[in-house]
Amino acid sequence: NNSWGLELEKTARKYPENAAVKSPDCSLTYSELNKRANCFAHFLISKGINKGDVVTLCFENRPELLAAYCGCSKVGAIASLINTNQRGESLVHSFNLNKGKIVIIGEECYGFFSDARSGIDLDKSELCMVRDEGMITPKDINDITGELASMSTENPPTTPNITLKDAIAYVYTSGTTGGLPKAAIILNKRAVS
Repeated sequence: NNSWGLELEKTARKYPENAAVKSPDCSLTYSELNKRANCFAHFLISKGINKGDVVTLCFENRPELLAAYCGCSKVGAIASLINTNQRGESLVHSFNLNKGKIVIIGEECYGFFSDARSGIDLDKSELCMVRDEGMITPKDINDITGELASMSTENPPTTPNITLKDAIAYVYTSGTTGGLPKAAIILNKRAVS
């Protein structure tokens, strides 16, 4: 049995101090990335997210995007990865195509998300935000930054139940071929290979 989440756990055990993420924001070792992913996973579990549920992620490229993606993989949730270059009808369509039970917005995406929000169906979705610079504090979105930091960093019990055949993500096309964006389904098998 194997999956993206199991691979991360194995790599974090085998090479805990090796670099996993190098970005202008920060660097993370495999141990640190695994712990952050575990915080996201335990948060999702606390919200009743199960294998096969969709979690929408709208972040620019930063370490929290990878940690959230990995956290989803450990629970078996399908990460609906919003293309942050989209605007208007394409952006609204992407949010509504595979509706997340939880929608997590990076603070850096709040502006364009707010512009499109009236067209996004958030009925029965929990809307959350993860801070980046801490420059804004919207009152209409649950800031989960502190809650994530208080979650367990231990590997969740759900990871061994995820297989290579399980979906891990929806990745959206740009919609430049004349239509609206479409979602490509990514399986754990493809992510691991």
